Amino acid sequence: EQTGTVPAKLSLQVWFTRDDGLVSVQRTHDPTPLVATSAITSLLEGPTASERVLGFTSAVPTGTKLLGIAIHNGVATVDLTSEFQSGAGSRSMQMRLAQVVYTLTQFPTVQRVRFRLDGSPVNVFSSEGIVLDHPVGRSDYVDLLPAITVEKPANGEQVTSPVTAR
Repeated sequence: EQTGTVPAKLSLQVWFTRDDGLVSVQRTHDPTPLVATSAITSLLEGPTASERVLGFTSAVPTGTKLLGIAIHNGVATVDLTSEFQSGAGSRSMQMRLAQVVYTLTQFPTVQRVRFRLDGSPVNVFSSEGIVLDHPVGRSDYVDLLPAITVEKPANGEQVTSPVTAR
């Protein structure tokens, strides 16, 4: 018979948009070895009702599904369904790519992200002609961040005094 402590919840950052900038929210999950999958699944589910009230939105089209993630040598290859590139203009396209990149690069094993759609490598993304023939990282989307970005504590996270913001 096993006794002991209940495993702690896993805390993940999921990146959405608010006021036309990238912002992170904190999500908790049951412990899993598939943390990257859990984070992207949360991203694809979009903001919760209470997050929407606070002005959080997502540039990722509804109906986008995750087909797979592989992490190798610091690069996460994320395979999404083709809905991911549907509709919208250049800013929205950059924002949805950034949401995925920032969500995946919170993990120490991921520095850059390579995109696939329906299993095929993406060299040019959408009718906007965004070149994606190489893995991309946070530095590729830094211009989409608000002037001040606080990653920790995340939005809505409970804190105690003293608190350190990062």
